[in-house]
Amino acid sequence: SKDGLIVACGQNALRLTRLQLPGGKPLNFTDLFNSRREKFAIGTVLGQ
Repeated sequence: SKDGLIVACGQNALRLTRLQLPGGKPLNFTDLFNSRREKFAIGTVLGQ
């Protein structure tokens, strides 16, 4: 959503509103999602 990325972790979830890819600057989730949509497909394991 425009409010961030909800990530499942254990029994709860986190809403990430700002993210930073390696070597990049911190970005709002919406800006990063719009430029790198393929990194955020449903079922993607972050960090792999």
